[in-house]
Amino acid sequence: MSRLLPSRPTWKAFVVTGRTFGGSATGTATVTIPSTAEPGNLLLVVGVSQVSNSTLSVDSSPNWAMLAQAVVANRPTIGCAWGVAGSAGALTLSGSTSLAWSCTSLRGWNGVTADLKAAGANNYGAVPVTALDPGYPAGVEWLCFTGFVNSARSTPSVLPSGFGNQQSYHVNTTRASIDTVDRIRTGAQPSANWQSGDGYWSTLTIGARAA
Repeated sequence: MSRLLPSRPTWKAFVVTGRTFGGSATGTATVTIPSTAEPGNLLLVVGVSQVSNSTLSVDSSPNWAMLAQAVVANRPTIGCAWGVAGSAGALTLSGSTSLAWSCTSLRGWNGVTADLKAAGANNYGAVPVTALDPGYPAGVEWLCFTGFVNSARSTPSVLPSGFGNQQSYHVNTTRASIDTVDRIRTGAQPSANWQSGDGYWSTLTIGARAA
């Protein structure tokens, strides 16, 4: 008599479960968490401030923290805040003049704060996806999530090769704008670039490790 083994789930454990985006023409924005976020999901909020040399903060929003931000004079600011669904409260993101943001929920991360990585860059001209340093070991599944902001408020002409799930939001033609893409992979980070028109730009790369 044969025994029937339980079937394995068809969904992948390490997946993006939802996304939201928005913005504000003022220096303060209320972030909407994806309705599909499940308790324990990692929440990554990438925010941009179009004003140069400004900083982003989560103010006193409960159980939220800034992971990293790229701030340089004469360049727009981009940063990432993080929290955990079920314990993080309402999030108010603060910056300067106008803000745009995207919020992604991720199921299956390992829950280790030290394994959340970020690297940013600000420049004019070529637009690389900044490498995480140190990166993740070979064979480890991880999410590479990257955001882009251009002082000319222009949408990138070409997205980084191999990335997908593009998310774009423009407050309006003269205010903050944000573009994000992501990729789940193992091993070394791929070499990739945004392409854009003229203008100062800032990018931020975020990594989260699977359980």
